[in-house]
Amino acid sequence: DLDGTRASAAAAVDEVLRMERPEEGVEDLKDALLLKANVALQAGLDDEARTSLVLVARLDPDLAALNAGLYPPSLVEAFAAARAWSAAAPAATLSVQPRVAGFEPAEVQIDGRPPSPSPLRAGPHLVSVHAPGDVSASRIIVLDDKAPAVFAPFLAPVDAPSRRATLARAAA
Repeated sequence: DLDGTRASAAAAVDEVLRMERPEEGVEDLKDALLLKANVALQAGLDDEARTSLVLVARLDPDLAALNAGLYPPSLVEAFAAARAWSAAAPAATLSVQPRVAGFEPAEVQIDGRPPSPSPLRAGPHLVSVHAPGDVSASRIIVLDDKAPAVFAPFLAPVDAPSRRATLARAAA
């Protein structure tokens, strides 16, 4: 059942994104994205497969090709095409503007690494923002070369809702 497998693969991706530091689960994320891409190819959803495979290539830039002994030929070929597409994609703009409740500066990671001065390319990127003591925010953001993207997460301490309720009760 392709629909059930697609849903399971999407849930696996979401589970890694909910981790405090998804870049530490990059191998699990790559596995989930490869499964998602394989199922998308079987369902004829080539654009969805390419998005997942481009992100795999960006998360692991040293991965030149998928092992043909481990993956179906269609996935190996689609990965090679996605990797080439990623390298040739036009530049795109992403502005990460975290709002932090605490006093610690936020740490930004793009595709599992600190931002570099090199321009980002259009297509999917894993963007993670962390601040000590606060809840982290991570998203897969698909950049477009025609319009800048903004990621402005609000990072607050895990216990912020209970602290807010305590303050509200004290003020009442």
